[in-house]
Amino acid sequence: MTKRSQIATKYSIVSVMITYTSKHCITVLEQSDHLYFVRVYKLETLVFVEHAIKGKRIRIKDIEQNNSGDQFCLTYIDDGLFKLKVFDSSKVRKEFEINEAIGIDNSTVSLICVREPMINCCYVDNDTIFVTLFHNQTAMNWHFLYKISENSIVPGTTKSTKINQPALNFPVKALFCALAQEIYWFYR
Repeated sequence: MTKRSQIATKYSIVSVMITYTSKHCITVLEQSDHLYFVRVYKLETLVFVEHAIKGKRIRIKDIEQNNSGDQFCLTYIDDGLFKLKVFDSSKVRKEFEINEAIGIDNSTVSLICVREPMINCCYVDNDTIFVTLFHNQTAMNWHFLYKISENSIVPGTTKSTKINQPALNFPVKALFCALAQEIYWFYR
């Protein structure tokens, strides 16, 4: 018989995932535009660790995990500022502010009609994350590799490309294919 457990939250669920280790479940919860929570539940006990993300106008969607399923990354936007957090099952390991690092302003506004953060990522290996974002005021897609151990962008990897018809464009998902050693990212 399969064991069943119900987990109730008092906030809106944005996303939920089970880690590759099958030991934890991670949720992104939205209380308001100003406050989100990331909860890492231990599946055996349903005890959780919670990380609050506070800001002015936040948009968060997915959490990505490394191949070992023991480290996670979250990208989001807060009032035009693109950010990245790396964490494990117990604490935040790294935080990185992207705008200054790639030389863009904070004029990007997430679309009212969709709850997308205009940024996402994927793990390339346990120490490298591919990040793609859309600066909608300039219609530019930016992407780069972020090195966790150095808490910085890998030199020479920052690229930008003008996107045609930018009104409703944004990156939806980034995926790394280990077999081909290629990164694919999908735009709306």
